[in-house]
Amino acid sequence: MSLCSNEQFGLNELQTEKVVYDAKIEGVFPEKNMPTTSSLILKVGSQVMFLKNDSQKRYFNGKIGKVVSLGTNVVQVEVENGKSKNKIDLPRAEWQNIEFKWNEEKKAVEEKVIGTFRQFPLKLAWAITVHKSQGMTFEKVYADLGGSFAPGQVYVALSRCTSMEGLVLSSYIGSRAIKTDPRVVEYAASETPVEKLVSELDTNKTDFYYKKARKYCLDGKSEKCVDYLCRALDCANDSKGETLRLYISGWLERILASARGSGKMSALLEEKEYLIQSGEGTISDLKNQIHSLEDKIKTDNAQMQRRLKLLLDTVKGKESEISKLGDENNTLKQKMQEADEKNKSQIAQKDQKIGLLEENLNSTMSAASSYKKKTDMELSENKKEIDGLHDEVKKMRMRKNFWKIFFLISAIVVVAGVLALYLTGKVVVKL
Repeated sequence: MSLCSNEQFGLNELQTEKVVYDAKIEGVFPEKNMPTTSSLILKVGSQVMFLKNDSQKRYFNGKIGKVVSLGTNVVQVEVENGKSKNKIDLPRAEWQNIEFKWNEEKKAVEEKVIGTFRQFPLKLAWAITVHKSQGMTFEKVYADLGGSFAPGQVYVALSRCTSMEGLVLSSYIGSRAIKTDPRVVEYAASETPVEKLVSELDTNKTDFYYKKARKYCLDGKSEKCVDYLCRALDCANDSKGETLRLYISGWLERILASARGSGKMSALLEEKEYLIQSGEGTISDLKNQIHSLEDKIKTDNAQMQRRLKLLLDTVKGKESEISKLGDENNTLKQKMQEADEKNKSQIAQKDQKIGLLEENLNSTMSAASSYKKKTDMELSENKKEIDGLHDEVKKMRMRKNFWKIFFLISAIVVVAGVLALYLTGKVVVKL
């Protein structure tokens, strides 16, 4: 199993015993789809991050906690909730690998679980990259964003935190770190304004209702015709409503002209007057609604301006805090530079002392080498003398041994001669 350097460092700093939890995998579950590592290494005191939302809302994806005990089937994690701390007994969670297939007979998409992954929904969390933090929520964030390089990266990091109080920046965020994708700018420039979309929608709805009213009128369905005429008036703006009223008036005039002499003149006149009065009343109501809506918009704009001013004041306050942090950072950098210069001078002095010591050591080693050579020569000469003395001693010993043997043999010969003479004399006397 591989851990990032920060996680490995944080884990090694803990003196508690480590416990390895192996995931339970059934069926097909590729490693790239695993939400956490298949072999999870934890220690008591480890800082961890939850990887799932809790149905009881005790934790959520991205919440930070600390391991307080490790069991076989349960890991106890301590989390902060405001000023209080709670302990959560966390069992293993299950993730499913689902395969989607199109059922031609039912004309629907069917799901099939082809694998499961069971593991504690935790991962070591001393640090995390901005990319991996997407979709997560943190109560406290200590961010180093000075080297941000991708469009939207700063926004993603800052928006992970739930409050400004929980956000701490470890480095200054310059203008180069805040980038916008040119495609987003291009899309925003080409996007149709909302007001224009609403206006076109109302116009199209008015035309649609007017055509429906015409159709129902030709079909002789007067109730539906009047209903759709009223809808058309409700959707129209001032100019369109007036134009539509004139259309309706002219249309009714044509109906009245064609109906003269048929005995239905009075009924048609009444219907015309009713429609015109209803149309005028609808337009008047619409104007009143527009005026009330304008008043409401003005009120909302005033509230929005107050909120915007408050937000700008907050931003200015944060900018002053960021500026203060930048000054403190510059002061710290200056102190670090002074400390670096001091360390460099001390290192130079130590290097000089080391150079002198190396020279003394070299001269000492040279003297020792010459003394060793001289001593080796003397030892060689002494060894030669000793070898010569050993040779003389050997010769003397050989001479000594020679004379010993010689005198011994001589003595034996003399004794043998005397003994022989003695024996010869005895023999003679007896004769």
